[in-house]
Amino acid sequence: NDPFRNTITNHVYLDYIGHGLFSYSQLENQCPGSPVTSSSLESPFFDVSYKSVSLKSQLLYCGEESEFQSSMRKRIMAFMNISEADYNFIFTANQSAAFKLVAESYPFQYSRNLVTVYDHQSEAVEVMIERSKNRGAKAISASFSWPNLEIQKDKLRKKISKRKKKGLFVFPLQSRVTGSRYSYTWMSLARENGWHLLLDASALGAKDMDTLGLSLFSPLWMKGLNTRHVIHQLMFGFNFNVEIEV
Repeated sequence: NDPFRNTITNHVYLDYIGHGLFSYSQLENQCPGSPVTSSSLESPFFDVSYKSVSLKSQLLYCGEESEFQSSMRKRIMAFMNISEADYNFIFTANQSAAFKLVAESYPFQYSRNLVTVYDHQSEAVEVMIERSKNRGAKAISASFSWPNLEIQKDKLRKKISKRKKKGLFVFPLQSRVTGSRYSYTWMSLARENGWHLLLDASALGAKDMDTLGLSLFSPLWMKGLNTRHVIHQLMFGFNFNVEIEV
């Protein structure tokens, strides 16, 4: 009755992005004959699938998808009410990989400013900032007041509206560390002033998807959906990070 059986006795699972290990029963209850079930029930019954691609090649040449990936992509997009005519959908290994793809794909040579709004240090965000700087970006971070870590609104407003050259505005609706929620008006202000939007949804829950309002803001990128929140039921515990691009 051990949900993880004894098949992982001699294996180590490194939880590097906050996910729990999926159980044997989750795999066992998959549809009979599915690629995941047939290949994964033997010891060890967990596996990692990874391929290295660039965002450009993925979008231009539509990299090969497994049947499972295709099924999950369609179910997630339907769940979020996202049209394939408006967005491309890419699975990434983790948040750092998703941010790295963005940093390597955004045309900073034309729109060199990068504004991030995070009240904590994040390895994934730092990866994006460093990659962006290497491509000529000027990185700017929002300021927060101590000890409540509230956004210093006047300073952020000036950063968004006073700069002649715009760029990429990276905005989380909620902090993953403090739980602080941020107003949608920041996305409206950024868009009105000519910024491209990257919406970080990694801290949102499944119920938040009903009121996300993507059609109102149409972010260029949306990043960070994961099994802890939005798609645990859909993915049956399998760990994916998701990046969605318009």
